[in-house]
Amino acid sequence: MRRSRTALTAWPAFADMMTVLAVLGLATAAGVAVVGDPGGDEDRIPALKAKLAAVRQLNASLEAELAAAQQRIEEIEKEVARRVLGSMPCLGTRPGSRTAPVPLLRILVDSGYQLTRQWPEGANVEGIPRLDEAIAHGLMHEDDLLRYARGMYEYGGRADTYGGDCRFWVELGKGETVSQATCARAYGLVSRYFLISNSSEVNEACLIGKD
Repeated sequence: MRRSRTALTAWPAFADMMTVLAVLGLATAAGVAVVGDPGGDEDRIPALKAKLAAVRQLNASLEAELAAAQQRIEEIEKEVARRVLGSMPCLGTRPGSRTAPVPLLRILVDSGYQLTRQWPEGANVEGIPRLDEAIAHGLMHEDDLLRYARGMYEYGGRADTYGGDCRFWVELGKGETVSQATCARAYGLVSRYFLISNSSEVNEACLIGKD
């Protein structure tokens, strides 16, 4: 069986972090033992203080190594996402999840296209071109959708936005009276400019034909 290269790439950084955590725990335990066992001998106090200082210095060093290992893991995750998706998600991921995307908009396919807000409170959406205008537009034709979508796509690809090359996620909804062919066309248009967060659901409704 062929193993995943991604898992092998991420493992060294993960192993480094686990090692640092283990040593940090041992060092902390040693520090507690030193403090809690003065031994009743005043002559040992300077030596105990020196040991305690050494433990604290070791803790600081291990914490720095832990932070560095965590940064390496985050960098590996970003690189994996970039290889899989082609571009990073502009708005990152939902709190508590390393994989679930944060959608910018919900695009409903009905007698036209309608965009509604989907981003959470606190998300940085300032600067996205014509975002408020697109939502306020209401029901729009295909040409209008493409114009708004193209502007957002180009904005995410700039080097000075969200850390560089990225794409926005959207949820795609299907109206009750929309045909499978219309939905499939909408899926193709939207996926040119956005990543679709509910792609499994949309695949069934628009491409496979399950409602």
